[in-house]
Amino acid sequence: MQRSKAQKHIASWLPWPAGCACLLLMLLSTGLSIQAQDLDSRYLMTQIMVEGLPQNSINAIVQTRDGYLWMTTFGGLVRFDGISYTVFDVANTPALPSNRMVALYEDRAGVLWIGHESGDLTRYQDAVFSNYTEEDGLPGTTIRTLAEDQEGNLWGGTDTGLFRLANEEVTVYTIEDERPLSNRVFSLLVDHTGTLWVGMKYGLARFTEGQLTGITSSDGLSGFAVGELLEDQAGTLWVGTAQGLFRYTGTRFVPVLHEGKHLATIGPLAEDRQGTLWVSTADEILAHLETTTRANGARAYAIAAAYAVPFVANMIVED
Repeated sequence: MQRSKAQKHIASWLPWPAGCACLLLMLLSTGLSIQAQDLDSRYLMTQIMVEGLPQNSINAIVQTRDGYLWMTTFGGLVRFDGISYTVFDVANTPALPSNRMVALYEDRAGVLWIGHESGDLTRYQDAVFSNYTEEDGLPGTTIRTLAEDQEGNLWGGTDTGLFRLANEEVTVYTIEDERPLSNRVFSLLVDHTGTLWVGMKYGLARFTEGQLTGITSSDGLSGFAVGELLEDQAGTLWVGTAQGLFRYTGTRFVPVLHEGKHLATIGPLAEDRQGTLWVSTADEILAHLETTTRANGARAYAIAAAYAVPFVANMIVED
């Protein structure tokens, strides 16, 4: 996994036919056509035929501070050292409550957290696995996403609400909404101000004054499933929804692309070291945006290039 500092990549895990997986590495460049195109020889494509990966569907991927890539699958936890894969499952690691793992997060202390489909939460610290369960106060439903606030508390998004783990105590929060699955949480993000943003099945919420407050249509965003949240290097919040990509101005949410070029259901988002925003969609398009500044100082965003790729399940910027 050794590369020169000039080689900055976006790494995306893509689902492939059973028995293999693909790690897509793309060297960043400029001056490309706006039309959707296949990735060509200007990009470094590395397909890794994986032997030992428990299955080809990867639910989450994290690169920890020691350089390892960790992945959650429905067949266990996987660690990749650049050459080989180590699988942790209930057969070889009895401390694990199940193999069906969804969320994955490394906190500031270097602790790796794993959220299970069963609703259990696993902590991996100093090579030891330990667990929190419904008996500890967890909601008991699938943990889909995890985040850490500025105080070092762990937050988790589940199919039935939000929970906080602070000083070994679990507190559960929900939003009042009578619609089915209204408290299903897809994404979490703590921004530079300490605000916790919560992407949910029927829109976006933020955690303020001890409760979840839904974002309404008067804020420019309402009713869309929010699957992706990202804060860029400039502190701008980006929101990926089932109806396209939105940007938070500090007072309201605005669609980024004008009518006719509005992206469909947004998949994983990533920002590279140069500050370029990469956007994937359910239509199997991977695009990066360019920013221009108008005479009045306002910023405008447009697709600089778009590429036809298989469906992107996860996307990270690799060191």
